[in-house]
Amino acid sequence: MAGAEDDARGAVAQASVLEKDLKDLERLLKADQAAVAAANGGAAGGESARIKQSLRTVLRKLMEAYFNPLNVHKREMRSLLGLLRVALQRHAEIFTGSSTFCVRTFAHLLPLLTCAGLSESVTDTIVWTLCQLSSQLSNAGDPKTFAALCVGIAELVEDVAQVLEIHSCAPGHPHGHGAVLCCFGEAVRRMCDDAAPDTPPQSERGDGRGSGRGGSGRKQPAKGESRARDVAPVVAPVPDGLAVEVGGSEAAVAVATVACKLLTHALRVGPHVTTGFVSPATARAVSHIVASPVADHALRRAAVATLRTVATESSAQVVPGETCLRAVASALFERARVDLGPAGSVEREGYDGELAACVDAVASAASAADVAACADAAATASIAIVASGEEACGANLRASALRTLRMSVAAKPALVSALPGLLPHAGSRDVADALIACLHPVFAPKVSTFTEKRRRLGGGDEVWTRGGESGSGPSSAAAWVEECIVSALHQLSPMSLGGSSALSGMVTGQTDWAAAAPRRARAAAGLVRVCAAVGRDRPRLRLSGVSAAHEWLKWARRANDAGDGLVATAFTGVLDAAVSLARMEKTENGASFNEDDLTQDLLLWPWGNGAINESPAEIRRAAKIASLRASLAAAAARGKASGSKQQSMRQLLQSSVKEPDQGVVAATVSWMPAASLLLGNDPTAGIDMVMNIAANDTATPGVRAAVAVAVGGLAAAGIAVGAKAHADMSLRAKARDAGQRAIVSVGTPEKRAAANDLSAAVSEAVKASGGKVAAKYVVTVESAAQVLAPMLTVDEDDAVAAAALWALPTVFEHAQQHGGANSMRGSSEVSALVTPLALHRAEGVRSALRDAAPALASRGVLLDAATTQTSKESPGDDDIKEEGLALLRRLKATLEAAASDPTMRESALQIFAAAAAALPHQDALTAALIVILHRLDDKDAGVRAAAVNLVRAAASRRGVRPRELLLGNRLLATHLGVALPSHPVMLMTMAEALLDMPDTNLLLEVLPAAVPRLVERQDLDTLKAYAARLGPDFTVGGILHDWCYTAIADLINNGSERSPSAVEACKKFLEKQTGVKLEVLVTDHKKELMRILIRSAGADDASDPQYEAERLQQVLGTLAQLADGTDKPPSVPDFLRPHFTWLVMGDHNDRSGDAAAQRRFLRSLTIMVHLIGPHLPQFAPKVMAHLTSALERPSLLVRNTALAAWLLLVKQLAGHAPDHLRRVAGRVVVAMLPHLPDSVNSGNERGSRRGSDVGAGGGDD
Repeated sequence: MAGAEDDARGAVAQASVLEKDLKDLERLLKADQAAVAAANGGAAGGESARIKQSLRTVLRKLMEAYFNPLNVHKREMRSLLGLLRVALQRHAEIFTGSSTFCVRTFAHLLPLLTCAGLSESVTDTIVWTLCQLSSQLSNAGDPKTFAALCVGIAELVEDVAQVLEIHSCAPGHPHGHGAVLCCFGEAVRRMCDDAAPDTPPQSERGDGRGSGRGGSGRKQPAKGESRARDVAPVVAPVPDGLAVEVGGSEAAVAVATVACKLLTHALRVGPHVTTGFVSPATARAVSHIVASPVADHALRRAAVATLRTVATESSAQVVPGETCLRAVASALFERARVDLGPAGSVEREGYDGELAACVDAVASAASAADVAACADAAATASIAIVASGEEACGANLRASALRTLRMSVAAKPALVSALPGLLPHAGSRDVADALIACLHPVFAPKVSTFTEKRRRLGGGDEVWTRGGESGSGPSSAAAWVEECIVSALHQLSPMSLGGSSALSGMVTGQTDWAAAAPRRARAAAGLVRVCAAVGRDRPRLRLSGVSAAHEWLKWARRANDAGDGLVATAFTGVLDAAVSLARMEKTENGASFNEDDLTQDLLLWPWGNGAINESPAEIRRAAKIASLRASLAAAAARGKASGSKQQSMRQLLQSSVKEPDQGVVAATVSWMPAASLLLGNDPTAGIDMVMNIAANDTATPGVRAAVAVAVGGLAAAGIAVGAKAHADMSLRAKARDAGQRAIVSVGTPEKRAAANDLSAAVSEAVKASGGKVAAKYVVTVESAAQVLAPMLTVDEDDAVAAAALWALPTVFEHAQQHGGANSMRGSSEVSALVTPLALHRAEGVRSALRDAAPALASRGVLLDAATTQTSKESPGDDDIKEEGLALLRRLKATLEAAASDPTMRESALQIFAAAAAALPHQDALTAALIVILHRLDDKDAGVRAAAVNLVRAAASRRGVRPRELLLGNRLLATHLGVALPSHPVMLMTMAEALLDMPDTNLLLEVLPAAVPRLVERQDLDTLKAYAARLGPDFTVGGILHDWCYTAIADLINNGSERSPSAVEACKKFLEKQTGVKLEVLVTDHKKELMRILIRSAGADDASDPQYEAERLQQVLGTLAQLADGTDKPPSVPDFLRPHFTWLVMGDHNDRSGDAAAQRRFLRSLTIMVHLIGPHLPQFAPKVMAHLTSALERPSLLVRNTALAAWLLLVKQLAGHAPDHLRRVAGRVVVAMLPHLPDSVNSGNERGSRRGSDVGAGGGDD
C-alpha cells in the first residue's frame, strides 16, 4: 500500500510539474511575441534569441512527456498540440532557427498517428503540423537535413504501399496484422550527430537488429552503421531510424494518408530538392496506394493528389506510365461506383477536380506504348464514368474521362467495339463529340491502302486490305459499331413500338413513352450527329441518320413543352442534328437530308408552343438560337432560297427582334449578314434595322456589340449580292458556316473571326466572278457611320467600342474597292472620331484600334480627307501624303497625352506604328521611325521593349536588317547622330537591343552623318558630348578634322539651298575649331571627299545616276583644281584614276549588306563608270566581276540595277574603247544568258549552233 501511495504521489507531482511547464510555454510564447515586436522597433534581439531557446527546451520536455501512445488521449496532449500550432503560425523562428528541433518534433509526432481512437480533429492537426514542420525545415538553411527528410518521406511511401499490399492480399495472414516501419533514418542520424545527448527516447528508436521493421523493414546501409559507431562510441547507440508501429489496416491507412500528404507538400514547397529523391519506385508505390482495395476515400484522395503532383513535377522517365495509368483507371472506376453527394458539394467538387487533374497529368507523362498497354482498362473506366450520368460527377472529370477514352481508342483502334456502351448517353454533346472523334479515324476510307493493294493484285474485284486480311468493307469492329448505331436509332425512333426496348430504358429510365420521348429525342439527335460526322462513306449509316432526323423533326413539330424545358431541350438537339446533316456533302449514292423538313412552323416553334415561356431562360434561348442556325442551313441548301424559305426567315426575323431576351436579339443580329447574303437582300434595309435595334433603350451592350459587327457583315453581304456571287454554292456554304458560328459566339472573341471569314469568302467569290459590283448594293461609309459613330466614343462600353472598330476595316475595304470615292465620303470624319480611342481605358479597345489603324491610313480615307481639306475634286499624291502625315500627327498627340500611363503609352505607340506601316510614302516612314526611336528613351521598360519590336518589325517588312533601316537612311542617321550623345538610355537600348554593338561603335557609326548638321548649327555641346563618350583620344577639333569631309560634301551638295552667309559661317566654324584652312582640309581629305560625294549621288533619294554623274563632273573638277594647286589641274578621269580601286573596294559594308545597300553600291559604281571615261578598260574586269556577282543576288531590284549598270558599261566601252569591248564581248554574253527569257535563250543557242556549223565548214577567219 505504501508503494502504491508513493506512486500516486509521484504521478500527482509529475502532473503538477507538467502543468507548470504548459503554463511556462504559454508565458514564453507571449514573451517571444513581445520580444519580436521590440526587435522590430529597434531594440536588441538578444532577449528574443534567449526566449526562443527556452521555448525549445520547454517544448522538448513537454513533447517527451505527452507525445507518446500512453498520453495520446489526454487533455494536456491536445493543449500541447494547440500551443505547437500557435508556435508554428506565429513563432516560426523557433523552428527555422534549428533544423534539429524540427526533426525532433517531427519524430515525436509521426508515431502518434497509428494510435487507435484518435479523433478526426486531432489527426488533422497532427498532419497539418507535420506538413508545416517540413516547410519550416526547408527554410531553416540546412538543405542536407531537408533532403534527408525528403528521402525519408519517399521511403515511407514505398514501405507503406507494401504494408497495404500485405493487408489487401492476405488479410488473414499473421504478418498482415502488424508491422514496424523504421523510417527517416538519415534525418534521425543527422539530428543525433548535431546533438548526441538529445536523442529521442528509447521507444522511438529502431530495434537495433539491422532491419528495424519486422517483416517489411528496410535494411540500414553499412555506411550509416559504421558512421554511428564512429561518432558516438560512448553514449547510447545511434538509432537506425524512427520506429512506427502499424498495428492493423486502419493504422496502415492512416500512415499511408499522412505519407502521401507529406510527399505532396514536400513537392510543393521544395520541388527542386524533392524531385531528386522521387524515383520510379516511389511513383509506382503511389500508384499502388491509389489502386489499393484497402484504401478509403480520404486515402485515395490524398494519393491521387500525390500522383498528380509527382507526374507534374517529375520528368517522364520517373513516371511509370503504364502503372500510373492503370492506377488512375482504377480510381475512375471506383469513382463511378461511389456517390459523393449532390452537385456543388465541397467534397465532390474537390475530389473530382483533383482526380481530373491527376488523369490529365498522368496521360501527359505517359508514352504511346504505355497508353496502348493499358488502353483496355482506361477505356473501360472512362466509359464507366460517362455511363454513371451527367449529374453523377463533375464536368471536369467527365471531360478528362472522355479525353482518356479518345486517347485509348487512338492507341488501340479495336476498342471501338466498346463504344456502343456510350450510345445511350449520346444525347450529351460531349459524349457525341467523343464518339465522333473516336469513330472518325476508323470509318475514314483508307484510299492509299486500297489503291496500292489493287494495283499490286492487278485486275479483278476491288478488295480492302487491313492488317494482312482482305474483305469487302471496313473492319469487323467498325462494322459492329455501325450496326449498333443503326439499331439504336431504330429503337429510339418515335415510330418504334412504344419505345419499350432495353436501350430506351437505359436512355430514359422511364416506361411512359410520352414522358420518355424528350430524352429519347436527345439521344437520337446525338447519334444523328455521329452519323453526319462519320457516315459520309457509309450509306447505311447515313440513311439511318437522315431517317431518324426526319422522324424526330416531325415529332418536334407536334410536341408541346410542359414548362420544364425537357421538350425544348430535345427540340434544340434535334435541330442541331438536322443542321449537321445539312452540312454533309451530297453524294450520288448516299441519302441526303431534305431541307424541306425545316418548315416554317418548325422554325417558329420556340416562339409559340405550349408553356415554353415558363421554361428556364437558358433553355428557351438555346431553342431559339437553334432555329436561327437551322434557317441558315435550309436557305443555303440551294442556289436560291425558295419562296417558303424566304417567308419563314422573314417571320423568324420579325419574331426574334421583338424578343425580350436580349441574348436572342444579339444572336438574331449576328444572324442577319449571312441571312441577307443567302436571300439576296439589299443590305440597306438591314443597316436600317440594326440601327433601330441599337438605338432601342433596352439594347444591352451585348446587343450593341453584335450590331457593330453585323454592320461589317452586311457590307460584305451587299458586295456578294451586288456581284451576283451569292448564288455560288461554295460561298453559300461558307456564309452558312460563318453565320452559324457568329450566332453561337455572341459575346466571345470568336464572333470577330466569323465576321472576318465571311468577308474573306465574299472577296474571294467576287474576285472569281469578275469583280463588277452594282453600286446600289455597296454599303457606304456614311450609311455605316450612322450606326457606328455613336459607338466610337471614349465613354462607350468596352465591348461595343471594340466591336465598332472591328467593323470599320471591312466597311472601308469593300466601299473603297467596289464603291469608289462617293462610297468613301465621310471616312475622314470617322478617322478623326476614332483616333482619340487610343486613350481608351480598356486594353481591348486599344487593341482593336491597333488592328483598324491600317484601314485609317488607306488611300480611300486619305483621299476623302484631302478632298475635304483642299476642296479639290482630284487631289494629288502630295495632298494624300500630307493627309497621311496629319494622321500620324494626331496619333502622335495621343501618344504624348498618355505620359502618365505606360500601358496606354505602349498601346498608343503600337497604334501609331500600325498606321505608319500602312502609308506608302518614305517620308511618312521616316517621320514614324523618328517618333518610335525617341521612345527608346522612355522611362518605362515595357514601352522601350515595344519600340524595339516595332523597329524590328519595320525592318522585317522592308526586307532589311535594323542597321540598314536606321543607318542607311540619311535623314534617320543624321537625326540619330544629333540625338544619341545626349540621350544615354536611347543610346544603350539601341546599341544593345537593336544593333548588338557597343555604345562607342554606334556613336562612331552615326558620327559622320551627324557632323554636317552639327557644323551647320555650330553645336559645340553635342560635339563635346561625343568627345566625352568616345574617350580621351577624341576632341572637338580632332572630330571635326577627321570627319570634316562630310560637312564639306554637304556644303557642296546643298550649298545652293542656303544663304551665302550661312555657308560662310560653316566654313569659318570648321577653320576655327580645327585650326586648319578649308583648302588644306579639302586637300588632306580628297579621297574621302570623293567617296562621300559619289555615295551621296548614289543614295536612295538621289536622281538618275547619269544625271548625278554629270553633276559630279563639275564638282570633282573643282575638287581636282583645289587639290592640285597648279594652273593646269588634271581632268576628272585622270584625277579619279589613282583612287578608283580604293573607292570601289573601300565600301565593303554596302557590297555585302542588304538589298538596299547593294543597290546603293551599284548606283555608285555606275556613276564611277561614267566618270572614269577613257580609263575604263583598265578597271573593266573588276567592274564586270562586281556586276556579275550582283546578277546572282535573289533581289529582283538588285538584279535590275545591275542590268542597268551593265548597259552603261557596254556603252562606255563602245564609246571609249571599242577594241576592248570586242575582247570582252564573250564575257558579257555569258553573264547575260541566264537572265534572258527561255525563248530568246533557245533561239540564241540555235543561232550559236548554226554559226558554229558555218565556222566549221569555212575554216578560221
